[in-house]
Order: sequence, then C-alpha cells, then structure tokens
Amino acid sequence: MESPKEIHTFFEACLRKRLSREKFRLMFITFHAKHTSTRGRKLVDALLHEISKPAINDPRLPLYIRELLALEIVSVADVLWSMLPPPLDLSLGEQPNFYDQSMLEVHNVRKPTIAAIMVQMLTSEIAEGSLKTAQEVLATLKGVVAWINLFPGSSALGYLVTAFLSVEIVQRVLGQRIAKGPKKIFGRSLATLINQTMQSNIQIATALDFWRKQYEFIDDEGIDIPESELQGPNLGSLTFQQSVIDTPPVNTRAGAYIYLNALIHDRPLFEDQREMNYFGARYKGDVTTLVIELILASFDVLANAMYRSEPSETLTMLRSFLVNKLPSFLLSYSPMLFEPMTVEYCISQAFLRIDPAAFPSFSQMFDSVGRNGMLSEARVEFLLACALHRLIPEQSIETLLGEDPMQNLPTGGRYIKDQLMEQCRSNPARIEELARELENMEGNAGEIASALVEIMHSLCVSKDTMALKIVCDGLSRRPPTLDVLLLFTSIHELLNPLCETLDSWQMHEDQGEHQPVYDEFGSVLLFVSLVQYRFDLRRYELSASPSESFMVQYTAEAATAKALEDISEKESKLLGAWIRGLFNENEGINDELMATSSPSDFHMIVATLLDQSLKACQAGFLAMSTLKDGLEYLLEPFLLPSLVAGLKWFGQKLWETTEQSLSLDFIMPALTTLLKPRSISADSSALHSALLTIVAKPLEDSLIYAQRRHPQRSDIKPLLEVLSRHGQKQRHKAAAFSELESWSNSPGGGLQAALKSTIQSLIFWDGVASAHMSPPRYTHRQLTLTIQTLGAKAVLDTLIEELMTHVTPDGALTNEAALEVVAVMILAPQAHFLDYAGNTSAQKSQLSLGDALHAEIDSVFELSKKDHSRATMIVRLYRRIGALVGPQMREADNAAVMDDSMAGVVTHRAEDLPTEDIDEVLGQVNEQAAVMDFMAGGTGDFMNLT
Repeated sequence: MESPKEIHTFFEACLRKRLSREKFRLMFITFHAKHTSTRGRKLVDALLHEISKPAINDPRLPLYIRELLALEIVSVADVLWSMLPPPLDLSLGEQPNFYDQSMLEVHNVRKPTIAAIMVQMLTSEIAEGSLKTAQEVLATLKGVVAWINLFPGSSALGYLVTAFLSVEIVQRVLGQRIAKGPKKIFGRSLATLINQTMQSNIQIATALDFWRKQYEFIDDEGIDIPESELQGPNLGSLTFQQSVIDTPPVNTRAGAYIYLNALIHDRPLFEDQREMNYFGARYKGDVTTLVIELILASFDVLANAMYRSEPSETLTMLRSFLVNKLPSFLLSYSPMLFEPMTVEYCISQAFLRIDPAAFPSFSQMFDSVGRNGMLSEARVEFLLACALHRLIPEQSIETLLGEDPMQNLPTGGRYIKDQLMEQCRSNPARIEELARELENMEGNAGEIASALVEIMHSLCVSKDTMALKIVCDGLSRRPPTLDVLLLFTSIHELLNPLCETLDSWQMHEDQGEHQPVYDEFGSVLLFVSLVQYRFDLRRYELSASPSESFMVQYTAEAATAKALEDISEKESKLLGAWIRGLFNENEGINDELMATSSPSDFHMIVATLLDQSLKACQAGFLAMSTLKDGLEYLLEPFLLPSLVAGLKWFGQKLWETTEQSLSLDFIMPALTTLLKPRSISADSSALHSALLTIVAKPLEDSLIYAQRRHPQRSDIKPLLEVLSRHGQKQRHKAAAFSELESWSNSPGGGLQAALKSTIQSLIFWDGVASAHMSPPRYTHRQLTLTIQTLGAKAVLDTLIEELMTHVTPDGALTNEAALEVVAVMILAPQAHFLDYAGNTSAQKSQLSLGDALHAEIDSVFELSKKDHSRATMIVRLYRRIGALVGPQMREADNAAVMDDSMAGVVTHRAEDLPTEDIDEVLGQVNEQAAVMDFMAGGTGDFMNLT
C-alpha cells in the first residue's frame, strides 16, 4: 500500500537534516522496503514537487537523485520527465522561474543553478551506462525531445544529447528498425537544437550534426533488418575480411614519436615488460632498428617539449627519461646486439638524425637562443649514462660527440640498489641525500628510485614510522622528483603500502608521546596527497578496497565541513576538545588532547573545526586575535599536514561567500594567517611549501573569483602572490585553455580540422625526417580532448577520412606511414584507463577509439557494399593495431588493450560532478564556471552550464 504522505515526510526530513549521500542511501533502502510499490516517476515527483519546501533549490537534490538512479529505482527518463513543468505552467506570456532558459545559461551569474547541475549529472549518468534496455532508450528519447522543445538553445542539453547518442545501446537501438514517426520528431528537434547552439557552441553543434547525419533521423524509412544479420557470425563479413590483402607494414619515426609522447605526456606510464611486449611486436626481432628508433624518439619528444614551450618541470622529467630511464631499459637489448651492430653503432645512427637545432654541440650552444642551452647537455648526459651502464666504452663518448665532452662520469660510479638500502639502514640521513639525488642527470636515478620504494615497503611492514617520515618528507619537499620516481615504479607499487599503513595506523605502538604519532602520520598523509593531486588519481587508484580505505574517505569528505547536527557524539567531543585546545590558552595542544583521538580522526574533522571557529568569530564568541593565535598552532610540523584539507575547505568557502554565509571579513584574516605566517620554523616552512603545492592552484582560482566579486579588497592580491610562487601544475592536465582555443578555432572544422592537420604534419615529417627536420608540434592531449568533446566515433571517422586521402581510386594505399600513424594514435595508452594495479581498466562505460573500431569491423561487410575502399581500409587498420598489440597483450585483454585512450563525449567526468555535499557542489562546479569565465575575459562559462 502506497503512503504518499509518509514518502513526502521522509524526503522532507532528509533535506531538513542535510543527510549525506551515504546516509540517504542507507535510510532510503530501509524506508523503501516498506513502500516498494512507489517507484519511477512517482518517486521523483514526490522528491521534486510535492513536499512543503521547494526542493528544486536544494543543492542536495542532485545527490539524492543520483542515489535513486544507482539503486535502479528510478530511470533517467523518469528524472527528465519529472523535471519538466506541468503544461498549465507554460503560458505564452511567461515562463516559470525554474524552467526559464536563463536558469540553464546565464553568462553573468557565477553560481550554476540546480537545474544545470541536474542536467550535467544526467549527462554523466547516461555516459556511464545507466541505460540498460531498449525500452529505457526510447523513453529517454521522448524525454529529450520534450526538453529540447522547451530549451532549444541550451548547450547543456547539447552535451546531454551527444552523450545519449554516443552510448552503445542507443546506437544499437537506433540502428535497428524504429518507427518513422519518432525518428522524424527527434530529427526535427535535433535540427532545432543544432541551429540554436551554432552561435553559442560551435563544437557541440558540430558533434550533434554528425549524429544527425549518421542516423538520418528525418529520412530514415525504418527498413527491416533480416534476423540472420542480427544473430550469429556474419559469414559475408568474414569472407570480405579474408579477401583484404595486406602490404608489408612499415615502422615509422612518427609512430615511435607518437607512442613515446603518449607514454610520458600525462604521467609516466613506461612499464618495462609491457613496453618490451609492444616493441617486440612492432619490430619483430629487429633489435638494431628498435634501439635506434627508441633513442631517436626520446630526443624527438624532448625537442618537441622545448619547441612547445612546455614548463621547465616537463623538460626536466623528459631529460631524466632520456638520461636515467632509457639507458637502463636498453640494458635488456644490449645482449642481443653483436658486432658491428652494437649499442654504440645504434647511438651513432640516431645522432645522425636528431634535430641539431634542438641539441647543439657545446661549441654551438653559445650561439643558441632560448632554452636550447639546457638541451645541449642532453647528448652528453645520455652518453655518460650509457657509459655508466656499460652500454658503450667511456672513450667512445668523444667520438660520438665529435668533441671533448667537458663532463665526467659520476665520482661514485654506478649505484647498486642493495648497497643504497644498506647505507640508509646504517645512516638514515642518507635517505634525504638520495631524495635530492633523484634530480641528478647522471644515470643513477633508477637505482635510487628502486631503493627508496623498497625502503618504504620494508618500513611499512616493520611499522618503522619514524624512518618512513624521513623518506616521505624528503620526497614531498621536491614534487618534481615524483615524476622521476614514476619512471621506475607504478602508482600501485608506490602508494599501496602507504595507504595500507594509514588504514592500520596504531596510536599506542611503543610511543611514549602522541605528538610524534601525529607528526609521522601527517608526513605520510601529505606525501600520498601530493602524489594524488599531482597525477590526478581517481579513488579506485588509491585502494583495491575503497570502502575500507582511509585515503578514499579522506579524499571524499575531509575538505567538507559537517553541520553540528550531522556529526556523531564521538566527533562532537573531539571537535570541542580541539577547539578548546586551539583557542583556550588555559588548555592548549597537549599530549592528553592528542591521546583522545587517532590522527585519522583529527584530520577528518579539520574542515568542521575551521567552519565552527570562523562562525564563532563571526557571532562574536571568539575574538579575531584569538582566532589567529589558535590557527597558528596548525602551522606546527605535527599538525601542518591537516591544512591540506583545511585550505581546500577555505577555497570552497570562497566560492560561496554571500550575504548568508561567512563573509570575507572573517575568511581573509584567517586565510592570511595560514598562508603568510608571522613566523614559522624551518621544518614547518619546508612542509608548508609542500602542501601549498597541492592547494595552490584551486585556492588561487577561488581567490581570483573573490577578487573579481570584491575588487576593492586589498588583502587578496598578497595571497595570490604567495600562491603563484608555490603553485605546481598537475602532470595530468589535459589541455591549457590557450590550446583548446587554438584547436577549436582551426579553419575548416574546428577540433576535427586541427586533428587532421596534426596527422598530416606527422606523416609529412616522417617522409623527410632523415633531413634533420624539427619534429612537428605534437601532444597527445589534443587527441584526448577531441575524443572527450566529439566522441570516439566521430574521431575515428576523422582518422579514417584522413587515411582515405592516401588511397588511390582503385583502393591502393599510397603511404603506409599514414596507416602506422593512425594505428599508433588509436592504441597509445592513457593513464586514466589503468586500474588500481596498473592494468588496463575494464571500467570504461563509453565508446573508446578501440570500441568504435570494433563496431566498424562488425558492420564492415555492409559498408563494403557501399564503399569498398573505406571498408578495406578499416580492415587493414584493425589488423595493423592487432599486430602492434602483440600476442602477450592480446591474451590479457585484446579489446581493451587495443585502446587505452580516454573516450566519450562528455567533458566532465563523473568524479568532477558534485558527489558529496553542498561544499563540493559549489566548490567543484562553481569553480569550473568562474575560472573559465575569468580566462575567457568574462564571456561566460565554457560549457554554458551556468
């Protein structure tokens, strides 16, 4: 028996109590067990429209709706229809406020509406595979048409529709027989949406037009597909594929250049065994060519970074790859080379072809301009490292350079991991020295990295947290060394022991005092947080068991303040004790206080502690001077890592400063105390700089937003200057706004035209590369962004179209290098398609380039009847990728390995959506809107979601 009143009361209570997602889910499961008959749209209507207070304005609404979708109690179509206004509310003279077009796209408003967030959330849900059946697809299709008819110019809806059309099950349903009427209606709505968004968002309009043409939504007559074509193996397709004759493959300089660029443009992904499998499949035993082209590609990638004016940190990491990683990797191949084809011969052949403008000799470097001087040392450093690893004789260095090297082998010789570990056991100070030496370009970084990682593992096992602190602090003080570290280890190997140590941290393990416990815990937490931020790690990359991991919980919740009514009795007591310790001079921070809670408990309440302290100050219960004095306690080394979450909380508060929230008059003095301390110890200063590396960029964006809203304030600029000195760019960031703008404005087709131009330059360069021509400007970020924006199917079509320009009328391929370039672009790995253990992830929910190519192969026989040349090219491309993947990788997961690249049409990932609390809603979505608005000179949010 349905009980509408009880259901309404339940939802009202959830919103009034400000329940988190997790609590709402648990309570709803229990509640719904008694009201199982209420499902679908009735349930969504009860939440959206039929409670006493308009829920549509509540930031928790998308969080609750998302939980209902996850429980599969409601569908996307239910939410779409329930969000629409009743017909009586749509008079010709006016529109309801919530449904007004301006509520979805207001360029002058920084804060996105709940409607915009809901549409964005539904876009992500569709892209992540929430549609399971043909019935759901058709119901959603009808809902989409209704929304387009109401808001025909919404870019937000454009992204939703593009996500909808790119999902595999939607493509299957639309590809089968569907009534002519619905397809015509949808086609007309789609045409309207394209026309309306053409001026505001040319890229999404282009993507939508592609899908409209792809499925011929208006003219399709709903032709029946024979049942035999839908079931079982297609013998015609197999026969056609067997009739395609391949020509011998070629290995190009451009192909090696693309692949290596992909391996290290994002975060270092060079896993030795996997790459040996790939190079083995690529070169098929030709070790001489393999070594020559790998050396050459390493220099090409470094030269490209210089020409693209990449940050100095990127150049340093690429130099370290060339000097520290490559020689150690070549050790595996040196026993396979014999006179006269030695490693020395391979180096000499590679040096004949590297760009002399990028790598001038020592005598030429004084005539160089720009940053070429730094790269002039790269050749010498590489040769010295090869000599250190005994790949070449030391006396050959001068011959290969053609001049005196002006440098010598490191005085300490080649390091041995076991010896380094023994040195650290006998002298812990050696750990700090080795952390510094990771930055050296001497060829020893591999042994240092291996020693440090193994030391961390052994210290985690032995619970020697004092020594573990030394290692973590040494690495945290030098964030760029993390890039070098990942050249020789994986995220899983690096963080797994540390995260498990944080999970099992014991308060009373032979500790006479509790301050050292906090100190050591904080150092490990700071290091893990630094790695997580620098490489944009997802939650599933932090732990194999997310529900049991402290780091996963910390990442999700630590920067969010809880309301007092939402905290447990234990948290309440802990919060009160720490507030008294910080602000009551008669109590202070003492061992007794720290004994009341574990470090993990303390770090989880820091945001709430700051929130309540500033509210007390605003209410007059706490003097500003007392607040500042208390906050200075947090700058002590043993508490300072707590500011990772604390400063993130400040950043979120800056986005939501309104008349009803904490004002800048209270936030800014507190923030100044923490960012520009009056006095700070040397130990604290080093840690302070490390944590600012993590929070500088998001906090800087928040302050810029506040500065634009309050230009009269003079206390914001000094903090921006502090952050600009400490900020470090994340290694993962996809594309700078300037890059995006440049690619999007390419004449003749925006992103697709830019991608074609890049492919053309790579193919042309490969044809003349022996003439010392500089490598073309290339970054794998361009392919990643284009896939995210236009979808894998559209990008694959672009790649194939470019291939077809090299095909003669009779179907012959005139340039094998073109096939190689496109094949390598498709199969090159991407960081965020690797799972917790570093393997190819099965978590994909959208079409990738590999998936799109599989779909093309499935329908290649039908295509061959219409376009024989294109069908032949698809078969050849598919085979070429399969050959490059190699048998070892195919056995693991042929379909997934074929394309690790990021895919999809939605530029916002699920992790980027508001998933936890109102602070996260405003702190993530609002931040994107305002920062992009600022970068665009105040012209509005890039995605038009505000």
